[in-house]
Amino acid sequence: MKLVGQAAQYEWLKVNIFTHWVASSNQLSVLVFDAHPSLSERIAASFSPLGTEYRRNPSWAYTKLMDEVVRIEDVAVMAIRDYIRAVEKEAPQEKPEPPYRFLHDISRHAVHVTETLDVAIETMDGMLSLHKSVKTEVRDDEGWQTVHGRLLFSQQLLKGLRWRSKANEKRLQNEIQLAFHMVTQYDSGVSVAIGKAAKEDSAAMKTTSMLTLAFLPPTFISSIFSMSFFKFDTDTGWTVSNNFWIYWAWAVPTTLITSALWYYRQKKQRVPGRSQTEEEGRERHSLGV
Repeated sequence: MKLVGQAAQYEWLKVNIFTHWVASSNQLSVLVFDAHPSLSERIAASFSPLGTEYRRNPSWAYTKLMDEVVRIEDVAVMAIRDYIRAVEKEAPQEKPEPPYRFLHDISRHAVHVTETLDVAIETMDGMLSLHKSVKTEVRDDEGWQTVHGRLLFSQQLLKGLRWRSKANEKRLQNEIQLAFHMVTQYDSGVSVAIGKAAKEDSAAMKTTSMLTLAFLPPTFISSIFSMSFFKFDTDTGWTVSNNFWIYWAWAVPTTLITSALWYYRQKKQRVPGRSQTEEEGRERHSLGV
């Protein structure tokens, strides 16, 4: 596997092997088909040179084949591990934008690797059972022990790789959950900021409304009377009309009555028995604080 941009390019290798043992002549035929050219070359190279101590054992070829299977599984498990480690080492961003599609693709491959390891381990169990059953037929006890030991070693390696693969799956799920929680936390912070901004805007609107409420009645009274209270003369300068008191007599009571009505209406809109602190607490809870 290799990473190209935010996508992983991968290649799965399929190993199809058929073996046939002729006990009378101690001959073993190994047929490899539909394999990658490089894989076929490595398997062929592993059989040469071959010691004579193996040729009396029908399972000697499995030791060479399982070495190649272990190598392939090891490369696959470590490739997944490298991707996960790269994700774990990424520095946190102010605005998290995790590559969810890429993470789920890697998770899918990790599950497939674990699946192939499970199949390989079960296959090894069958090989070991078969090898035990032919122990009495093998004349070379030392060679049998050597082959059996190598098969057991390959089995243990596959089991170790399976545990590593399961750990890869858990580490990857942990990173996916962390990315999801980071995005959720960031979105919650944005919601809180929007709520605070809305609250500040509401306070500003209340101030503007109060100022409008304070100046609107006097403006209204002035429009009704449409009279000039001030007069400028070049000889006497500025003079004030004797009827200027009429403006104050109407403007001040009208302003006070309008303000009182607004205050009464605001107070009546609140739920009875709920204090201002409870109102603020309810508002903060609705914002997710």
